[in-house]
Amino acid sequence: MATSSYSASVSAPNPDIYSQEAVQQILQLAMAKKGDGSDGFSRSQLQEMAVELGIDPDDLQWAEGQWQEVQGIVQEQQVFAQEQRQRWNQNCIKFAIVNGFLVALDWSTGQGGHLQWSVVILLLWGMGFSLNTWKTFQLQGEAYDRRFQQWRMRKQLKKSVKSLVQQVVDRIN
Repeated sequence: MATSSYSASVSAPNPDIYSQEAVQQILQLAMAKKGDGSDGFSRSQLQEMAVELGIDPDDLQWAEGQWQEVQGIVQEQQVFAQEQRQRWNQNCIKFAIVNGFLVALDWSTGQGGHLQWSVVILLLWGMGFSLNTWKTFQLQGEAYDRRFQQWRMRKQLKKSVKSLVQQVVDRIN
């Protein structure tokens, strides 16, 4: 009897009511299944969907602004990562050329064809280069966020200075 009273007190979920998370998941699955080859939805289609879902136009505009801001940051992070990789590639080439030359010089001038002093330089520079490699390809965490924000601020400062210089040049002309 205890089991039947327990099961009677627990109500089954209402199949006509969905949580916000469930709605998002169902709609994402339905849109993925649609797969009609289109690139996406137009802004007017987005607005129509929002109206059908009872979303206030001001709320939609705010959400769209938030989404665009996040997308802008993601694009900036991609540019930042690409610039870091390019700088790492340049450092890698410098490391290989200089250390190759030093090892060849040490080997050719050393006694009995043994390496002496170039190994120390190679190991010390290699340690620094290894740390730089780790930092370059580490794309998460506080250190990455700090480097990204510093890069972003420098980029914005350069843009501001360039704009200011352009205004001065335009006034002179």
